[in-house]
Amino acid sequence: MTIGELLKKYRLNMGLTLSEMSADIVSTSYYSKVEKNQHRISAEDLFDILSVHSISLGSFLNQLTQGRNRVKKYTQKIITFYYEGNIEAIKRILKNCGSKDNEDEQNIIALAESCLYDLDETFIISNKSKEMIKEKIFSLPNWNLFKLSLYTNFISLYDIDTNQLIVSSILSKEISKYSKEEHSAIVAILLNFVDELIDKDELVLTSYYLQKIHEVLKPLPELLFYHVLMNYYENIVQYLITEDSSYMKKCEEIIDVFETNGYKKYAASLKEYLQKNIK
Repeated sequence: MTIGELLKKYRLNMGLTLSEMSADIVSTSYYSKVEKNQHRISAEDLFDILSVHSISLGSFLNQLTQGRNRVKKYTQKIITFYYEGNIEAIKRILKNCGSKDNEDEQNIIALAESCLYDLDETFIISNKSKEMIKEKIFSLPNWNLFKLSLYTNFISLYDIDTNQLIVSSILSKEISKYSKEEHSAIVAILLNFVDELIDKDELVLTSYYLQKIHEVLKPLPELLFYHVLMNYYENIVQYLITEDSSYMKKCEEIIDVFETNGYKKYAASLKEYLQKNIK
């Protein structure tokens, strides 16, 4: 939950209008954009608004921290289960989510549904989650872990030109400025975009974004999964360009690596993808 979202929650609970909540500390129009996460509010103005409405600063910060920690915890769990292909584990998280009127729960539900939508062809994502994801991707001011994770699983909803604009926006910030978790999400985004580009026979663009992955992917043990997957896509592209069967063999070896190490469902999806894209 953001500061703006929590302020909105307090305002609605108190039955106040935007004008009443802003209390002439900031303009109503500016405050409205704070609630929508389009503007930031200074610490001084925030403290004044809380004070005017007799809202405990300690309580406010406690709710803000709890919400962020919960979303971060479940975001990391869902992403892990997603790459394990563990549909049932994601469904359990979805089942255990509380009130759908709670912003934090909506965030978790939206991410879980987006992963199930990608893993399970029979899963139907709710319109509420779909709209929320579209809104979050374009309205949140910064590319944080939650926003990156949402976009990772919804790349297929956008056309190539729109995806290029979004990826450019993400990469316009120095990669070193992102956290370790955010860096991993960015690599996942690039890999998923490459996946879409191969599906659409855009081999020139695919090669360009594979090069981008090389530029941002760090040689760390915890990122081995991404290195292997990048190698898988590179070999597919080389096979499609040259029709050299040795590249196909390398793809099959990579699939075997995933299967041998317990990623059986993911290995099956890679095998299906490979068969679909063989000309």
